[in-house]
Parts: sequence; C-alpha cells; structure tokens
Amino acid sequence: MVITSVKSKGYLSIQWKIVTIYILLILVAMEIAGYYILRSFDDYEKDKLLAQLQSQAANLSWTFKDNLSNADINDVKDIYIYQGSDLKSIYILDRDGRVITGTDNSVTRLLTPAVMAAFKGSATKEDGEDAATGEGLLSLAWPIKNSDGIVEGAVYLTASTRSINSTLNDVRVILLGATAVAMGITAALGFLLSKTIADPVKEVTDKAESIAAGNFNERVNVRSNDEIGKLGEMFNYMSDRIVDMLDEIARDKSRDEAILKYMSDGVVAIKRDGTILVANIAARQFLGRDIFEGDNFFDIVDEYNGQAVADAFEDAGAHEVTLNTGRFILNIHTAAFKNEKGETEGFVVVMHDITEQQKLDNMRKEFVANVSHELKTPITTIKSYAETLLDGALEDKEVSVKFLDVINKEVDRMDRLVRDLLQLSRIDDNREKWFFEDTDITELVKGSVEKIKVLAEEKEQEIMIDFRDRVHAMVDRDRMDQVLLNVFSNAIKYTPEGGRIDVRVYEDGEWAVILVKDNGVGIPEEDIPHLFERFYRVDKARSREMGGTGLGLSIAKEIVDAHKGRIIIESEINVGTEVKIYLPSITM
Repeated sequence: MVITSVKSKGYLSIQWKIVTIYILLILVAMEIAGYYILRSFDDYEKDKLLAQLQSQAANLSWTFKDNLSNADINDVKDIYIYQGSDLKSIYILDRDGRVITGTDNSVTRLLTPAVMAAFKGSATKEDGEDAATGEGLLSLAWPIKNSDGIVEGAVYLTASTRSINSTLNDVRVILLGATAVAMGITAALGFLLSKTIADPVKEVTDKAESIAAGNFNERVNVRSNDEIGKLGEMFNYMSDRIVDMLDEIARDKSRDEAILKYMSDGVVAIKRDGTILVANIAARQFLGRDIFEGDNFFDIVDEYNGQAVADAFEDAGAHEVTLNTGRFILNIHTAAFKNEKGETEGFVVVMHDITEQQKLDNMRKEFVANVSHELKTPITTIKSYAETLLDGALEDKEVSVKFLDVINKEVDRMDRLVRDLLQLSRIDDNREKWFFEDTDITELVKGSVEKIKVLAEEKEQEIMIDFRDRVHAMVDRDRMDQVLLNVFSNAIKYTPEGGRIDVRVYEDGEWAVILVKDNGVGIPEEDIPHLFERFYRVDKARSREMGGTGLGLSIAKEIVDAHKGRIIIESEINVGTEVKIYLPSITM
C-alpha cells in the first residue's frame, strides 16, 4: 500500500490563520474604539459650540429686551461675527417669525421647529446643512422676553460645524494610522506567537505523515508544558503504542505463520469463487502440487474427483468430506468466514491426513480376519477328526493314533499361533522383558546352527559357516536365538534338498553383522516390502503346509528393532535369498 501526502486546495496554515484572527481582532477593536472616540469628540465639540451659541443668544436677548422694534443687528454684528468665527448668521424675529434685523437681508421670515419652540419660551437647537456648500450647520432659537417675562420674539443663531468636521477628519486620520501601526505590530507579534504554536503542530504533522509512510520510530520534541506540549507527549505515547502494537502484531503474525506453516494438517483459505488466499506446506504436500495465491481450489480438487468437496461450499455451514488423492486419504473440514455485515466472504479448508488411520483400520480388519482364518483351519480339522473318532473310528487303533496325531499337530500349531500373538502383544505394549548382556555373537550363532542342523541334514542340505571374526554385542540371548532360529528355519524350508546355506558373522564398522544366504526358491520382488507384515505369506498354502503362522518375521523384526538394529532381506527368484541382521557392535 502506497501512502501519499495530499494538501487540500486553498490550504492555509494555522500560523497565518492565527495572525489573520489577531489582525481582524485588532481591526475590529480599533474600529469600535474609533467610532466611540469620534462620536464622543463630535458630541463634545457640538456641545461646546452649542454652549457658545447659548451664551451669545442670551446676550443678544438681553441686549434687545424691551427694545425689539428698534433692534439693529449691525450695532453688534462685529462683536459676534468675525474672521475665523464659527457663527454664520444672526436673526432677530418677532412673534410672527418676521425678521426684524439680520445678517442676511434676503431672509424675511423664519418659522422652523426650533423657532416655534422658542416662541413658547423654550430655547431649542436644530441641525441643518447649507444647501449651497453642503456644509453642516448648528442652529439655536432663543426666546426674547420683556421685563414682564412675556416672549416678544426670538434670537436665531446659525453656526458652521466645519471646524468640528475638520478636527474629526484629523482624528480619523490619526486613528487610521494608529490602526495600521497596531495591525502591523499585531501581525508581527501574532506571527511570532503563532509560530510557537504552529511549529510544534507542523512538526507533529510532519512526523504523523512520516509514520503514515511507514517510519514508526518518529518522535517529536516537547518544548513546553502547555496544551501543545501535552499534544507532543501524547503523540510520542501514541508512536510508542503503535510500535508496541506493530511488534505484537508482527510476533502474532510470525507465530501464526509458523504454526500454519508447520501444522501437520493442511490449511487453505479461499474466496467464495475458490480463489486461494493462503495455503500451508502440508496442503501442498497433500494435494501433490505447488499451490500459489490466486490458484483455484475447486479446479485442483476436481482433478481427484472432488465434487463432494466442491458441494461442501454450497452453503455457509460447516461440512466434513473425504478426498482420496491416490497418495493420501484426506478428511476435509470446511467452515465459512464472514465480514462485519455477516456476509460470507470465503472458507477455511482444513485437511487431515487419515491415510495411516485408514491403513491401520485395514490392517486391523485384515489382522482379525487372518487370526480368525488361522484359528478356524486347525479348529475345523480338530473338530472333523474328533467327530470321526466319536463316530466309531476309536475302535480302529491305527486310525485312532493317526487321527490323534493330526489333532495334536493342529493343537501345537494353535499353541504356536497364540504364543506368537501374545509375544507381539507384549512387544507392542512395551511389556516384554529384555535381558541384555555382552554376548559373543559368533558363539550365539554357532549354538543356533547346532539346534537347527538336524533339519538341514534331513533335506541333505549343506550349512557353510564362516566365523573368522569374533564379534560382541549387547543382546537378549533368548530373543536373538529366536530370531536366528526363525531365519535358519525359513532358509531350510524354502531351499530344496541338496541345497546350500551360508552363515557368516563379521564386523562392518560399528555393526555386528549376521549373514544367512541360501540358494532356494527366492522371493518375488513385489513381495519383499511386505515380508515383515503380520500374517503376510508369499505362498499362503505352502506356508501353512510347512506349519508357519505368518508372524515369524514380524516378531524377528520387532526383536531386532528392540536391539536398535535392523534386518534386511534381498532375494531373487530361483537364485536364493540373503538375510542380514545388523546389531550395534561392542567389540573391543
């Protein structure tokens, strides 16, 4: 999986966001402060101008008191209106609003709301604008009362607010400059302050991107004990936890892979369509071919007529079927695995090798059948002869002796069979008692030959012995003598009259070797691998006639194995058979 870093369109770093916010905050603060400063200054200057107008209006009202009809503004004009003065016009009005005297002769009558209020005895101001110049004006109507306190007329003064507006504009310029300076300082300080926040965040971002790319050993430097420092500490803790979890996952994966790889059972995980996701070594061995990810499991089992296996995947339940690949007999279990939505995504197939189990079952069945057959034959013979004797043959002594001799031989045969079976049972259950001792193998073989020599002489066979080496081994003399007698008797049985049997004892490296070779009928090549199987006979009818139980070589091999040795048989039809018994040598 490839991880790439992607920055969104219009990306703005947190550092510039913080600077922008600081600038906007200062701008808003300065605008609000400027508004209130200008508003307060404007109110202050207008109140100051209004107070001046009120003072002038009061003076004019007192001047023309009780002499309104003879009022002439020219007498006092220069006192109130002069160069640089804010006062623009003065009008003296009668009760009807007619101008008695004024600075502008073109104005003959004034009846504004302020004038009307003044006629009622209330001094009132009003704002206006010069129609020609657009200049702001502040007007005041002041009542003129006679000595009796009766309103006779009014004084109407108009002053320009140009100086106030000019001053306000100067203040605005100053505020704008101050705002610009404040914004510049704020931007610089904000940049430096935001850098202390943005740099650690950027470092965390870069480290996180590096971790996302697969470098899990990244750590950030913690420079403070605030929230940013806590973020760095938690990032480092997260990195440590990720490393620990990945190590744990890797260990679990390695362990699971090792378990899966070396399981004796075959395991295959497949998708619903049969595509193989994973397969272990045992599965490849069982199916007799290399299995790769992406191969189709159904196609593979179809080679072995595995329709029953394919049918097991028709539903999501667990199933058990048997598949014979020719080399292996497999007990196959299938089970579905599902996703978080409960949908079946695939199956796990477990293959258990039951080849040996099947073989053992077959051997057990064959063993029971052989034992039954071996016992049935002498029992049938005994019963037949016993019934004949009971039917009257006892009266004939010659026949009775003959029949009883047959019965005795069959009983001996059954006894040998039972003894052999009991001995094999003891060996299988590790109940056989062994008495190992330092033994001269040459003398042991010589003694066995002497015991069997009479049988060879009956068939005029020649036993040639070669005991040039004195060889010693740790053996159970009685059990090894039993092995040798079995091998010698087989050589004598299957070697024709006048034949030759060679017996040799020698040392081969760390082994003491006993060789028995005859020139008898030989054994077919296809039968040699089965010679040590229980009840196996090359020629069953002939073996029974010679009194064999079919267990002799099986017992011989078990005894030799108990001595940590081995027994090897080589043979060729009409040429002869060679038996080699290898025992660990202790010859000094």
